[in-house]
Amino acid sequence: MIQAREALIPHDVNQMLVNAMRCLTAADVLVDSAEFRADHLPFLLPVTLTIGNGLELLFKYNLVRQGQSLALLRDRYGRDIFRLWKQPENTAIRLMALGNFAHAV
Repeated sequence: MIQAREALIPHDVNQMLVNAMRCLTAADVLVDSAEFRADHLPFLLPVTLTIGNGLELLFKYNLVRQGQSLALLRDRYGRDIFRLWKQPENTAIRLMALGNFAHAV
């Protein structure tokens, strides 16, 4: 499981953005599926985890683009998406996510 998780956070910052978009697109496909509309309960955990992974990667991508190293991000934040969420540098992404959530609800 650790190896699979490490594959999501590559050393190439551009690949990190690609992986974030893959996660968010996968969640979108699941939510738009007939199966989800018929009975969303079995999909809530996978959708939530996939969105969480996508947001984590977007937050980290943003911080790397602003000059922080991947090593620093791993040491400082680990997988703590809430700490990443609260960073002032991630305000625009946070507002986008909140807007999308409000629209979805």
